[in-house]
Amino acid sequence: MASRRNQVEESQRLFSDDSSCSGEEEGPEEEEGLEDDSIVNEFAILTAECVAQVPLSDNDVPRVQPPGLQNLQRVDASGKRTKLCPTSCSRPSCNVATLLSFVKTLFPIVHWLPRYQWKSDVVVDLAAGLTLGVMLIPQGMAYAFLAGIHPVYGLYTCLFPAIIYLLMGTSRHMSVGAFSLVSILAGQAITEYMDLQKKAGSGSTMISVNGSSPTPEANTTESGNAADVILYATTLSLLVGILQICMAVCRLGFLASYLSDALISGFTTGAAVQIATSQLSSVLGLDAASMPSGVFKVPKIWVYVLEHITDINVACFIIAFISAAVLIVCRALSIQLQLKFPIPGELLVVTFGTALSWAFSFKELYDVPILNKIPSGLPAPKVPPISATLLKDFAEGTVVVSLIGYAVSVSIALTFANKLSYSVQPNQELLALGVANLFSSFFSCFPSSGSLSRSSVVANIGGKTLLSTLIGSLVVLVVIVALAQLFKTLPTAVLGAIIIIALKGLFSQFTDVKRLWRVN
Repeated sequence: MASRRNQVEESQRLFSDDSSCSGEEEGPEEEEGLEDDSIVNEFAILTAECVAQVPLSDNDVPRVQPPGLQNLQRVDASGKRTKLCPTSCSRPSCNVATLLSFVKTLFPIVHWLPRYQWKSDVVVDLAAGLTLGVMLIPQGMAYAFLAGIHPVYGLYTCLFPAIIYLLMGTSRHMSVGAFSLVSILAGQAITEYMDLQKKAGSGSTMISVNGSSPTPEANTTESGNAADVILYATTLSLLVGILQICMAVCRLGFLASYLSDALISGFTTGAAVQIATSQLSSVLGLDAASMPSGVFKVPKIWVYVLEHITDINVACFIIAFISAAVLIVCRALSIQLQLKFPIPGELLVVTFGTALSWAFSFKELYDVPILNKIPSGLPAPKVPPISATLLKDFAEGTVVVSLIGYAVSVSIALTFANKLSYSVQPNQELLALGVANLFSSFFSCFPSSGSLSRSSVVANIGGKTLLSTLIGSLVVLVVIVALAQLFKTLPTAVLGAIIIIALKGLFSQFTDVKRLWRVN
């Protein structure tokens, strides 16, 4: 009976001690029944470790301590007692710990960078980053062209969003920047908005989207009489970022799981057909401005091409054909030989295409369209235009780009996390992607997301952390600041070939029809 009374008294003292939570150790106490109190002490220790706002491991998320367990003590085998600090503590040291915990959750780089293994990981991260930078240059230019934007803005989109994801992302291998599918969706949203303006008879001078190469010196909206594609693209990026941040705050990342594979496959395959059709003007050297638009645009364009087959630019067709052949061979060799460092086919065709165009004067002698003027240096920060009309007309495109971009990105992150045995936080991924799109919209960037091809290369090389993203971004920065002018003689037919070959994976989804037909 006395032993039972001692247990009750000790338990009450442990849970009702109102002394300050200084975290100092107290000396051992010689009391009767201390051994009998082991059950209560163990319960107190285990409960406190489960609810205290101190992560128990590197991947744990801090938890809020219930108010009923605010004055627990840790009692070790020798009888020493240590106060476990509650979350409601007002001491400065406790507030700092809570703030640091919040910062680590919001910016994971604060957690992993101080623990970075420089001796063992820096070499592989450097190799992965340099390879990533080599891929970013041609892909960024091609995917911007895919969205109907001057290729230099693709380089911006491969730089600024990657920097934000470096700070806030939880995946160690995902490369965030320009991506083919998101570029397709962004180009469609901009095209639809321009079509609505044309139908409304606004009288604005429109720039062809997903057709000819618009220039950075295109008309701006400052005069009130012109519309610049990149301004619409930055507005779309701003809206996508805001929506993704709101979804992250409301923890709505699970909505992307309701997009079935059949829905995404059908949608993206149809978009791929439309984009490949729009690139016919580039690879055949036809005038994009004279091509049909509006309802049934795809079949109308094919009819137009057949009617003007004698007007194609043979030089453009040869350049596109050779570029596509080089890309296919490089990709096949990389897969067949199982190369750790894939052959950079895109960089090869861009480099040689630019050099040959300059050496043999393709523009002057064969009338081959080239990029021509490319601005050098980083873009100045600029607030994207916002109006009630833009919000209304971009509403559908914003939702589609936000959900598809997040679904693709989180799928990539989870794939490599499961494969390489580490964890990612989907809602933090959504927040990082939203902030990246929001921030980059002020620097002339269109919507971005994760890229499977670039992320796969980083993982295959053996990249360990997002430091590879920093190295790749530095490569892109050097190109933007010092080397951008070298690409002004690049034929647009080369970019058209890169885009069409990049859509090969989407075209392969046609084979899913047979499987889905059997399912339902």
